[in-house]
Amino acid sequence: MNNFITPLLIIAILVLWYGNWLFTVLLRHEYQSHRDDWERDGRPGWSYHYVDGVKSLLASQRVWVTWLLRNPPWAERDSAAPFTRWRIFTVIGLALFAVVIVGLLTR
Repeated sequence: MNNFITPLLIIAILVLWYGNWLFTVLLRHEYQSHRDDWERDGRPGWSYHYVDGVKSLLASQRVWVTWLLRNPPWAERDSAAPFTRWRIFTVIGLALFAVVIVGLLTR
């Protein structure tokens, strides 16, 4: 049983890392192509690039949660947007599912 748990946890961590990377790509696209929307979102930062320090960090966390619940308005208008929230939502959902399975297996 333990032989199954370690690879599952590794996969869950990699999937969460991939979800974070997807978010970073989407955030950078907003910064490069929709600067006004990025400003309105509070100038969120990504991967150690926080323009306004803690304010950017908090804006990133707020945007992360918001974008999981609904697509950003600029992404609806932008056919070149790298992806929508569904890809991020699916990735995070898969990682959480793996963590739940590990939790159930270790009971």
